[in-house]
Amino acid sequence: MWEGLRGVYVGVQLGSVKQQRTRNFLESVVFMMFEAAKKTVKRNIVIKAQRHIVQPMFTPEGETKWLPGWKYESIRSDNGETVLGSIFRTNHPVEGSAVWICTEMGINAVEYVRVAVENLVCKLRIEFGVCNGDLYTEAKIQFDFTGLTDKGNELILQYSAGLIENYIDTWADYLNEYFQLKY
Repeated sequence: MWEGLRGVYVGVQLGSVKQQRTRNFLESVVFMMFEAAKKTVKRNIVIKAQRHIVQPMFTPEGETKWLPGWKYESIRSDNGETVLGSIFRTNHPVEGSAVWICTEMGINAVEYVRVAVENLVCKLRIEFGVCNGDLYTEAKIQFDFTGLTDKGNELILQYSAGLIENYIDTWADYLNEYFQLKY
């Protein structure tokens, strides 16, 4: 859609105020016409380890220990530790390059906002509770997706029919296998 409207003013020199207003108007019309897709996915998993051991596994460095293929590039951290405000980058095979910002880091919850600029924004929140006494950890995982582009909206629509839920279930499998081998 943007490409079609761009042709309307591509030859316009932006020297006059009137011409600049025309361009601003056309750009605002493009943004008003876009409607972001939104999807929230929630899933609880049980991890056979105590909360204080599980929580660090949901940091960029921690995930390298149990999630096959996980790679990240640290942009901002506190001596390598993930803290509130830490920033890192990943390259997702479907969503593309993404920048992550840690928006909460604590023993009870971690939260990241992931921005794949060409596609979508995702807030990932993981709350940690105890179960089976305090021997196991219940992780309440929530993804909130918002499309930034038509392509991002299409990706979000594909994240249905249990795809994300199944992905989260594999986290439990990988983590439980990791802790079984480690302890």
